[in-house]
Amino acid sequence: MSRFEPMAVIDRLGACRVLDVATALAISVGGTSKLIDRIAKSGYCRRRNNPDDRRSSLIELTAEGRTILERARKTVDAELELRFAPALSHQSAEELMELLRRLRHVSPMAEAERSS
Repeated sequence: MSRFEPMAVIDRLGACRVLDVATALAISVGGTSKLIDRIAKSGYCRRRNNPDDRRSSLIELTAEGRTILERARKTVDAELELRFAPALSHQSAEELMELLRRLRHVSPMAEAERSS
């Protein structure tokens, strides 16, 4: 899960900065940078120079990272269904899963942009 959420943010935002990922996850920039370094070391994302700001780099998922993320999404969805389905009707479980999918696609940064 420590890699899933940042990779999902990178996938949703496209090429983005460490600050963007940190903002979306509401965690420190330093911690996010170390986390991104570990993900990059695994070959799931890469950093490249930011053409608009030489002080930062842009992060993007690799092809392998996108493949792993898709597999992880299926695993997370299956695990959530396994844990919640027994307590909910089939319809409620499907509605919850859809709501969780939609919530994963919203970030504090996107919400702030809509409010501006």
